[in-house]
Amino acid sequence: MKKTALIFFLSISTFLLNVSALEVDRDELAEGEDGIEFVNYEGPHTVINTRPEIYGVGTYLGTVSVEKGRWYSYHGKYSVIHAVDPDSNTLLDADIFVIHEDAGVDHIRNLRLMVAGYLEAQYEYSGEDADLLAEFITVYNAVYRGNADYMAGKYKQKVTGYLQPQKIGLARVYSDWPGKTMMLIPLSEKAEKGRLSSLSSDELTEDEVIEELRQDDGMGLESRRDIVELKEREVDEAQEEIKEELEQLEEEQKRLEERQRELAERTPADLPEDEREAEEEEIDKQIQQIEERREELAAEEEEQEERIERIQEEREEIAEDTATVLQEEGETAAGIREIIREEGEAEEGVNKTLLLKVKDISGELMGTLIYVDRETGEILRESSLNVIRQRWFGEIDKKVIVLAGREGRGGAVRLLKLNGETLETETESEDEIHKNSMVFVSGKDIFAVYSQEGDWKLGKYDMELQRKASTDFEVDPVTAITLEGSNLYIQDTRGRIRIVSQRDLKAVN
Repeated sequence: MKKTALIFFLSISTFLLNVSALEVDRDELAEGEDGIEFVNYEGPHTVINTRPEIYGVGTYLGTVSVEKGRWYSYHGKYSVIHAVDPDSNTLLDADIFVIHEDAGVDHIRNLRLMVAGYLEAQYEYSGEDADLLAEFITVYNAVYRGNADYMAGKYKQKVTGYLQPQKIGLARVYSDWPGKTMMLIPLSEKAEKGRLSSLSSDELTEDEVIEELRQDDGMGLESRRDIVELKEREVDEAQEEIKEELEQLEEEQKRLEERQRELAERTPADLPEDEREAEEEEIDKQIQQIEERREELAAEEEEQEERIERIQEEREEIAEDTATVLQEEGETAAGIREIIREEGEAEEGVNKTLLLKVKDISGELMGTLIYVDRETGEILRESSLNVIRQRWFGEIDKKVIVLAGREGRGGAVRLLKLNGETLETETESEDEIHKNSMVFVSGKDIFAVYSQEGDWKLGKYDMELQRKASTDFEVDPVTAITLEGSNLYIQDTRGRIRIVSQRDLKAVN
């Protein structure tokens, strides 16, 4: 993805950050920035739900066991239909998000919260990816509101069979949502938990949707950049899966060929002829299946290459639109376009600073690492990891060490090592770390409090996040860690100060 990354870098953002510290808090996206003008209710409410409560509507719908075609309802107000037909591969599957007559949602922000909660719970999208996709889902459904012909040409009959023409999509006025809304969430063929490409981001960014975004004064640039980055990560995921499967096929074929050689050396006395022929026939069949799968993977590789080209075109269009916006704001776009045309300029040459962007997620401060242009404040790169804890990160030999994760819902808190350039995860510790543990770095030694059979111990980790030593006594999980000379000073569970050797964490004296 280097070519598309270069175009992204050369695109000049209109959203400038006020960089005054190492922590940056991102404001909520304002309604209307996406190019679609939704009319929301703005006035007194008899009941005011909190953000977690609204988000919880979606997470509830996403955590119930999904069966094909069954309706799952939240108190008769919101439902999701999981419309999937595995026997048909020509068109799209979909989840259908239904707003019933008794629903009280009257603001696009809250509707997107529900959809994001559903995506995070059902497909394990990160919070930021879920928010982004929820935004595009609402815009997409507003663009194709009531367009039954379009939906019939895009979705399987399993999906369209549930749709009522007058309810298709999302109205732009909140009063037309209850009882009149069936939003489609387009799914890929491989929709499953933990896959970036569970949703069809290409369908969500059809030309009509992008053109709608471009009607806004800011041309929807921030959201368009974000969705393109998601697509790039989807391609990386797909290419890695193809590579891994090809390696597995290679190993399996070697095993089968070795068995063929063994059978050829067997005599009728060792193995009856009919049994050998039957096994040889089965092996030939399996090898043929491997070859057929290789051809399918080759086709998938070609599809990904074509997708890279389309993403490149999207990046170029975003860059041109960025120049247009800047020109309208009085900036000189000619210089920007000249930079875009230049070749060979590496992103490493950017005068950039690594920052932690922090936001409150359900009462906990969670961070995302970003590279910011020191002159303009433009975000040049953003990590997909968005649950960094303790408002802390450490840089060692072009790597970044963080404590990240959250407890509950299958989550865990661990030490992670990130690539210092891409900001993506390379390694994570096997040990679970206390969510409020201090992380202390000395040279290439990393110290943190981990869980061992219910006890909290101080552990020493190397750059591969392998534990090399630990205390033989319990420590206070939120102990401070202080280094003096070659010794560490920490606090045990009784509040006593304990002195341990930095080398092996054994008690001193």
